[in-house]
Amino acid sequence: MVWLTLAGLGLLLLLTVLVGSRAELPLPKLSVPQGETVGGRGPIGLTFSQRMQPGTVHSRLRFEPPLAGRFAWEERTLWFYPLTPLQPGWRYTLHLDAGSTSEDGRTIRRSASWTLAVRQPWVVYLAPLTVAAELWRSTPDGNLVERLTDTGGRVFDYAVSFDGALIAFSATNEQGGSDLWLVNRQGNDQRRVLDCGTDWCTAPAWAPDNRQIAFERGSVSPLMTELPAGRRIWLYDRRTEQATPFYVDDEWNGSDPSWSPDGRRLAFYDLEAGGIRVVALASGRELLLPSNQPQTGRWSPDGGRMVFTHESLVFGEQMYVRPYLVDFEYPRSEHESENVRSLFGVEAAPVDYSLPEWSPDGEWLLCGLRVTGMGLNRQLWLISLDGNQAQAITDLPSYTHAAYRWDASGQAIAFQRLQVGSSQAKPEVAVWWQDQGEVVVLAQDAGMPEWLP
Repeated sequence: MVWLTLAGLGLLLLLTVLVGSRAELPLPKLSVPQGETVGGRGPIGLTFSQRMQPGTVHSRLRFEPPLAGRFAWEERTLWFYPLTPLQPGWRYTLHLDAGSTSEDGRTIRRSASWTLAVRQPWVVYLAPLTVAAELWRSTPDGNLVERLTDTGGRVFDYAVSFDGALIAFSATNEQGGSDLWLVNRQGNDQRRVLDCGTDWCTAPAWAPDNRQIAFERGSVSPLMTELPAGRRIWLYDRRTEQATPFYVDDEWNGSDPSWSPDGRRLAFYDLEAGGIRVVALASGRELLLPSNQPQTGRWSPDGGRMVFTHESLVFGEQMYVRPYLVDFEYPRSEHESENVRSLFGVEAAPVDYSLPEWSPDGEWLLCGLRVTGMGLNRQLWLISLDGNQAQAITDLPSYTHAAYRWDASGQAIAFQRLQVGSSQAKPEVAVWWQDQGEVVVLAQDAGMPEWLP
């Protein structure tokens, strides 16, 4: 009887395993509750009940309207990063056809659909710049303005996360340094995530997956540009809530960190080496781009290229800043440095460029230009990548323009401007609308605008 009982239990266990292996998997859940909105850069996530076989999921996902993009897995969650911006106000439907299979062979036997609305972006900026700055956000038309932080005017700089859900910012502390903080897009849940003591932790930069924040750390304020060598690049991990140096080589100092949009590379400016270091995170391979402009370049939307600037002799003995392009994906030789080329050729009149900003479609560069004989102020121009087409955005000789940023959809540009020649003038944050060609001023005594998708 004992042996018969044990045999029966074994058979029952075997049947349970066989039935379980053929049981239907539940449908995945959207990363945000249905009906909520997503930013113009995404990403869009599906969380499954088990680890899945990636190929069986990728081939069964489709969007209406159609979207091209890249996939990234995080445990049981699949993230979709669109290669083209999601349009504000549009609704996208995500379809998952039946047949996706888990690692242990279980199958999702039903199809499912989810609909997402793309929210309208905001513009974030610092104000008032001349007294004690806090973070503010405004609708692009300027009709609604809200304060996001409450630090007693201690905000130094900031960065918006890729998905627009969070803002990392540095704020000065009582010890003479600055700490790292987080606040959400509505201005709630403000909290310090890293106490830096007497060190200055500044220039936060989000990884595209929002897991890590790169930043500068040093004992000297970044405002003291004559003593920048003590600054290093660090990484803050949001999962472990720990910060560690990005590299151990003491010969590398670093400032102005920047992640590639695909998350494959991290770049920063190395003052001692006199250039921009670009590090491939998977292999550790690094490339130094010679540049005497102490700032990191701007990534193309796909992360495969970068534009940066370098000052050199162009006309006679006059120094001018010129833009250059480097291609990381398609080397033309064994020497990567040969993939660097000058942009726009040589103009008939000397032109001084500020760092270009890529349009979301990768076809245009937004630049601040100063032309010899036309004043000292910079005007904003759109220039095609091949240099054959150009369009002036601003034409106000009494103003100079800087800190320009595209919105995710490519429909508008936020920038900072200042009226020169007046001791009472204060910087302004404004938005230029591409379809109307008009400029809307959002805030006075404000600067450093960024888009909050």
